[in-house]
Amino acid sequence: RIDGHLDFKFTYVQSHLHHMLFELLKNSVRAVVEQHHGQKGAEKRKRLTLSSRHLGSDELPPVMVIISGGKEDVVIKVSDEGGGIPRSDLHRIWSYEYTTATDADRSLNQVDTPLSPDTPYVTFRDNFYGMGYGLPIARVFARYFGGDLRVVSTEGWGTDAYIYINRLESAAVETLPE
Repeated sequence: RIDGHLDFKFTYVQSHLHHMLFELLKNSVRAVVEQHHGQKGAEKRKRLTLSSRHLGSDELPPVMVIISGGKEDVVIKVSDEGGGIPRSDLHRIWSYEYTTATDADRSLNQVDTPLSPDTPYVTFRDNFYGMGYGLPIARVFARYFGGDLRVVSTEGWGTDAYIYINRLESAAVETLPE
């Protein structure tokens, strides 16, 4: 579900924005499905007493995307009810190679044959799926022009992630990593 200021325009690198949103949405959807789907999900919901008052037709709570355009920043919030991240583990999401994907998850995305004209298009993301590069690279993209990516989690409930993008051209200066 998308809400907020949907009718304004801003300048940004499309591939960076795509990567950041893809990572946040992929993680949120995966968390919601793992938390709420099937009998295992129903047991977790009952144990964690997660809300089921606003489930969609598929019996899963929606992942919410809120877009807000201020004078200085564009803020995109991705919010889920996927059970959250324990506070003691939250710092690990920014570590390269930290992943919660299982070997089975990663094997679904493997390309076993050499690329040929008949091979489906393979992206950068395909090569690194499940290896723990998504969120750290998304944060680098956000910070590159003076923005940020922050994650706030409520264990037992869900996670809110915020992408901050500068709207002021004077503030959106290229920031090289140290």
